[in-house]
Amino acid sequence: PPPTVILGYYAVPVTCHSLKSGHYCCSIGEVSFFDRFQYTTDIQISQVNKYRLMATAAGRDQLFALTGYISHMLHHLLISVPWISLHLRLGFPTQLRNKTRSATTDSTPAQHRLLALSKLMSETRYTLRLLGLFKIWTTASETLRYPSSDAALYKLKLLQVVIDAVYQALENVGYLSSKGIMAKRFVDKWGGINEWYLWSRRFYFGNIMLRFISLWREDVLRKRRISRNLVEKLDGDLQAEIRA
Repeated sequence: PPPTVILGYYAVPVTCHSLKSGHYCCSIGEVSFFDRFQYTTDIQISQVNKYRLMATAAGRDQLFALTGYISHMLHHLLISVPWISLHLRLGFPTQLRNKTRSATTDSTPAQHRLLALSKLMSETRYTLRLLGLFKIWTTASETLRYPSSDAALYKLKLLQVVIDAVYQALENVGYLSSKGIMAKRFVDKWGGINEWYLWSRRFYFGNIMLRFISLWREDVLRKRRISRNLVEKLDGDLQAEIRA
């Protein structure tokens, strides 16, 4: 095989010719399409991992959520009356009739496949969150072990952990009961699966509100710390001028 030289990412072939003076004249070949495609693909995938879309559990959950929401919206868009009216105004009645005929023969048209994809993404997120109580336990342990110096912020963190744990427990019980893994008699005794899901969403909303309150409290403490440092700096400069 011809010799190669590494130019950045590529291994480029080199062609050399001997001259009468005893030196060599070498020419560098072109980068192949496969190398350029591999380089571009590697860069894109590394960027995805760099921004933690796939490297962390939170990034994967966001990716699954985005895919599920987009497919769900596209499903309802394709079967909506305005979309069908737009097709009729653009002069596609024949295509609509063909789609209607194919829908009767094909059990999974495009709209149903989008809805199935959305359902799959939702169930995947539910399954991944079954282990969320372990993370909540770790967060609670760290909060108790390293409490915040601010009493209000410390209480907010503890309350947030408690509400998050209740939300995750309610969701896990409801999801496992809907899949037939847990007995439904206990769930039905307390309102049914939908009621458990409803209360889990309420606790989740409470958790989100507590996060905003915690961020507001941290911003207040940060502003106080900045103002205190500024005052100390001004006092130090004033004392230095008095001494001078």
